Amino acid sequence: MNLRVYRCWPLYLLALISAGCVTAPAPEPAAAATPVTAAAPPPPPAAATPVRYQGEIACGDDNCPTLLLTLELDPDSHRFVAWEAPADHSAPRQKVNSGHWDRIDQPDDWPDSQLLHLRDPQRNDQRYLLILDDDTLKLLDDDRQEFWSPFNLLLHRL
Repeated sequence: MNLRVYRCWPLYLLALISAGCVTAPAPEPAAAATPVTAAAPPPPPAAATPVRYQGEIACGDDNCPTLLLTLELDPDSHRFVAWEAPADHSAPRQKVNSGHWDRIDQPDDWPDSQLLHLRDPQRNDQRYLLILDDDTLKLLDDDRQEFWSPFNLLLHRL
């Protein structure tokens, strides 16, 4: 026999004994069976409440000095409705237009600001309002510019 094999026997024997001394880890106890229940579905998102703004504007007729303009914006559908009534409440309010609205971020005419763009497709009409803050809108002319008026042309959130 080869002498080298006899020299390696102690190493083989030591490896064999060491392997037998190592114990396998004990299996973890079985977890208690927990019943699987379906999670309740999340509630449907609440519909956003339409936001209303109101303010006095000049009347196009000399017989009525001011009109009370009410604007309702629906944030979910992006639809709007506008009503006018004499500011002295001498007549009931009338719907003047309705359509879709969009927010325009940082338009060229008003850097660092936002506008609301109202479009009434039935009348082929559009209006712009400058967002001064969360509670105040300012009416602009057809060219997105402020125009002179004895009234401040501001609509305040109700």
